[in-house]
Amino acid sequence: MSWSTEHPKVKQYITDLMTPWKQFLFMFTKLPGAWFFGIKVTQLTATSSAVTLPYRWSTKNPFNSIYFAAQCAAGELATGVLATLALQGQPSASILVAEVKAEFLKKADSTITFSCQQGNEVIATVKEAMASGTSQTITMTAVGKNSKAELVSNIYITWTFKKRG
Repeated sequence: MSWSTEHPKVKQYITDLMTPWKQFLFMFTKLPGAWFFGIKVTQLTATSSAVTLPYRWSTKNPFNSIYFAAQCAAGELATGVLATLALQGQPSASILVAEVKAEFLKKADSTITFSCQQGNEVIATVKEAMASGTSQTITMTAVGKNSKAELVSNIYITWTFKKRG
């Protein structure tokens, strides 16, 4: 089955995730940790995504910076929404985080926006997994920048996809 931005499931996934009350329900029921941290998906297209991680009481550590786990959660979500989008309209598949790596480059003491620009790459990876029936992996990068557009952290998430059945 060919992936297309015009596929009804692709369109519905984007619409649902970008509708505030539906995003709230999704976070609250499926990703309560992300909900607790206050992470929000602010952009989602076939090629890119962006999520924000606020600097607030639920994300701060004793050193007055954003806790590394909150940054990793936001990075996983920035890559994960693109990975899940790539699965829309495809046959049933398993998806798994195989590895997480992170680089922390600057003190995270304000809201951070994590972005990922690898939509086309993850779509190609999912297509290959569906066509070959073999497990395929991709390492995606979420780039975290503060409100001054300074690089704060890079989160690397390796996703594995495999067609079921």
